[in-house]
Amino acid sequence: MCVGFTRHNHEATGPASHKPPPPLQSQLLCRVLALSIDVVCCVGVSWHSLFVCDASCVKPATIHGRRVLLGSLSRFAGHQLWGRSHRASSQLQLLGTRRFLRFLSRNQLCSQQALAARFEQPQQQQQQQAEVRDAEPMTTVNVEEAFPNQDAAVMDTPPQAQEGGAQASSASAPETDDMAKSYPLERNGRFHNPFDTFDMKEHSRFGRLFKLLFDVMTKDESNIPSAAVLDETLPVRTPDMEVLRSPPTDRMHVTWCGHAAILVQMQGQSILFDPVFSERCSPSSYFGPKRYRPTPLRLEELPRIDMCCVSHDHYDHMDRESIRTLHRLNPHMRWFVPLRCDDVLRDAGVPASSITQLTWWQESTVTLPNDNGDMTFVLTPAQHWGRRNTFDMFKRLWGSWCVIGKDQRFYFTGDTGYCRAFKEIGHHYGPFDVAAIPIGAYAPRWFMKPHHINPEEAVQLHKDLRAVKSFGIHWGTFKLTIENYLEPREELEAQTKAAGLAPDEFTTMEHGETRAYFPLKPTPKEDEQVIVV
Repeated sequence: MCVGFTRHNHEATGPASHKPPPPLQSQLLCRVLALSIDVVCCVGVSWHSLFVCDASCVKPATIHGRRVLLGSLSRFAGHQLWGRSHRASSQLQLLGTRRFLRFLSRNQLCSQQALAARFEQPQQQQQQQAEVRDAEPMTTVNVEEAFPNQDAAVMDTPPQAQEGGAQASSASAPETDDMAKSYPLERNGRFHNPFDTFDMKEHSRFGRLFKLLFDVMTKDESNIPSAAVLDETLPVRTPDMEVLRSPPTDRMHVTWCGHAAILVQMQGQSILFDPVFSERCSPSSYFGPKRYRPTPLRLEELPRIDMCCVSHDHYDHMDRESIRTLHRLNPHMRWFVPLRCDDVLRDAGVPASSITQLTWWQESTVTLPNDNGDMTFVLTPAQHWGRRNTFDMFKRLWGSWCVIGKDQRFYFTGDTGYCRAFKEIGHHYGPFDVAAIPIGAYAPRWFMKPHHINPEEAVQLHKDLRAVKSFGIHWGTFKLTIENYLEPREELEAQTKAAGLAPDEFTTMEHGETRAYFPLKPTPKEDEQVIVV
């Protein structure tokens, strides 16, 4: 890359007219500082563009940021290897910094315009969109429109063409349902939340990145102790494999496998949610958040898995190695994912014919063997986002799951901030026998509130869903945020008591614990039975 700079002519001659060059250590320090500023600014550009700019702004911003970064690295290497003068290096660094500042000002304006278009949509317009969509029930045509070049094997075939297989149908509410449904917004191939509670304007300020780093470095209260202390405060049980190998038909068994991984067994079927069994929830096995509580079961020890539901594409909910192993052990298994999450499964070796993609409020019904009836899977809304690399933010949909059986209903939240969608879900599909609700990874609150609920909001979500029983997930396994590792459990106990809930209405489970839940109309003593193994 050629960069020009002004040549200075000096009228005076002789060695006395030139100032002696600064010491080598000073030159090196100045160059390292200049390079550090460029690196921080370029990282900020990428973060700022990906989290704030509209889709049309992301790629140019990222490319320009990478060019500035590579230019800085090449200049620094050139100065060290070829020994350019201190004056030339200073001018080159100053020129690069000025170019970046001019670009940043243009990018800030672009971001503000994108924010106004994305997050300040009038409420009346959103309501009109919901009314229009409710008037025309959603069918599998939406999947075909989203994937015009996709193989037909991925699409849900008509019910009459499937004998005992998965059936996709519309999730239109009965005529008596008068509560509007929230649908995802889509612009330029990217999904967006329709909720006014998903406000990213605070994150648009460039200085917020440094505030987040400051909070993480100075206010980290996780205080994860030694393994011996963890064995007392967060014990890991060994599940009873005889119980797990015989899925019940008259009740529901739920086993917490850590974080958001849950094994649900009902109507003779075993259903896995958000399977993450690796040591790290990261694109690499060498860095990223590492679990401080082991999995109670290895994938090879799990019983036969019939279905698996994934809420979104984040690495702590969608692990490629776990997916690859699950498919190898259970090639018959059916996968249910939000729209456009199928590429992660296919990269892990799952055939397209085993994948069912759904959008919000869309249903897929499976006819079970052995006259066990039908089971319906519904992808319902959640206030979150998706991303697996630098360039694919918002490209894959996210959501929560309703599993509707013959006698019982189960709800899996995934990740979410609090929004109006849960009253809609409770209205259209509640009440639920059991709900799995996240209670951790919520601090610092100013940053995490749009993405993750805290225990207080989890209690409100439990009420909105009209859940009979709930238990907390998404805590006590990976260090993702800065609250104390036991705070989610302690705060949940305080919030349930303040809300007047029964002591066993919304609780937490131990790793590897299995609970049995009976249908909604049992005898009083059979309302809930905890299996101690």
